[in-house]
Amino acid sequence: MGRFTVDAKLLVKQFSTDAGLAFLEIIRSAPGPIGAREIKNEIVAAGVKRSDVDAKWKRLQPYVKLHPHVEKSGPTKYEWSAVPRSSAESLDQLSAHSSVRVPAWLTQALVATIADSLAVAETSGGHAQSSWSRQREQEKAKVLADLATVVEVMHEQGATIAEVAAWLDGETHRKRLRAVDRLGETVAFDPDRHEIANGLRTARAGTVTVTRSGYVWQGGEEDVVLVKAVVTA
Repeated sequence: MGRFTVDAKLLVKQFSTDAGLAFLEIIRSAPGPIGAREIKNEIVAAGVKRSDVDAKWKRLQPYVKLHPHVEKSGPTKYEWSAVPRSSAESLDQLSAHSSVRVPAWLTQALVATIADSLAVAETSGGHAQSSWSRQREQEKAKVLADLATVVEVMHEQGATIAEVAAWLDGETHRKRLRAVDRLGETVAFDPDRHEIANGLRTARAGTVTVTRSGYVWQGGEEDVVLVKAVVTA
């Protein structure tokens, strides 16, 4: 592979599994900025048909350039950066593409960048963890306050419980939230989606009864559990 350290057989296998990861590996392994033509030529040299490489590059190039570790040093030049772009930029990209099906490797990289920034925020300074926790609690309190305000106004206007519930259901759909494991259902226990009512955290086999519904966010490649359902054995 010339100046690259990528194994040709592994590159071909990677391309057949996920072409985007193959393109990223070429960029990461290059000692400096590399052009789009060079990226494609390396994969062709490894044994992939040029027509296949061209087609995959045309489809995936818009996502490759959004990767937090990829810098554009020219119109068609790409360079791997050990330091990712800011978490704010990553969050902007996630929001902008939340309704579009994007490659899993891009979503994972953007989420990782944000998570790393949060980890730094939580561990930097003597009071960082408590300050960050307090900020999160304030944000959750504001959401609840906004909800309470709307419900209060609806109550004053004579809305019924059914009408309030219908409004709330509409809001959850608008925010791409979906209730899972609804109240009263009997389901198989899943530690990733369920929280035992008595506070125990040990995994349990078998079925459980839901005492409070859980919610997932459906704005990305995969559903994200925001609130675990509370269950009893």
